[in-house]
Amino acid sequence: MNPGHTYRALSALLSYPGAALPEHLDELEQVFAADKRLHIEDRGALTALLDELRQRDLMDSESAYIDTFDRGSAASLNLFEHVHGDSRDRGQAMVDLLELYRTKDLELSVRDLPDHLPVFLEFLSLLDETEAKQQLQEIQHLVETIGATLTRRASPYAAVFQALLRLAGEKHPGQLLANREGAPVPEDTSLEAIDQAWLDQPVDFLGACSPNHAPKKKSEQVIKFQGRVA
Repeated sequence: MNPGHTYRALSALLSYPGAALPEHLDELEQVFAADKRLHIEDRGALTALLDELRQRDLMDSESAYIDTFDRGSAASLNLFEHVHGDSRDRGQAMVDLLELYRTKDLELSVRDLPDHLPVFLEFLSLLDETEAKQQLQEIQHLVETIGATLTRRASPYAAVFQALLRLAGEKHPGQLLANREGAPVPEDTSLEAIDQAWLDQPVDFLGACSPNHAPKKKSEQVIKFQGRVA
């Protein structure tokens, strides 16, 4: 099996549900079952997510997706949002990431953000196994942070982050997510409360801190993923 198929399948699960998704759930399950890098625990968690998607109608899946990833910033799939917020630095980081994608002839549609995790996973699917693992390790801290938040919320989507951590080399990703401190989940689930919870939780990525928290030392370095692939 091509190792890249798993990254593409995980990307599909983290993408906004479309009308075609129910038709491909069995195919996604077959991809996960064939990847020996995944533990039985990972495959079980992914199967539970797939079963839940099978049982929902499309509108319910869309609503659950929005509630999970778009309501507040703690579980946002836009990676640089956790590092730069809406600051000017995020724009330059996006440009750098686009250039990295173009080394593999990956061009995005006008509606795709380069730092959207499903897009980054599509990029990983174009790399060999070693390169993909190295690139995934560059964002592992963010994968852990988002995954821990979803685990605390008992979201079935945490399964995707558990699988990603396994692919990054973690031996016990489910335990890691359960024990790791994620962004606080307030009892008040209003948009304002969830956003404030994210603001209270600093997130580091390659030495940069959340724009809402002062850095430990001044640095002008732009946040980038690992160097370009030749």
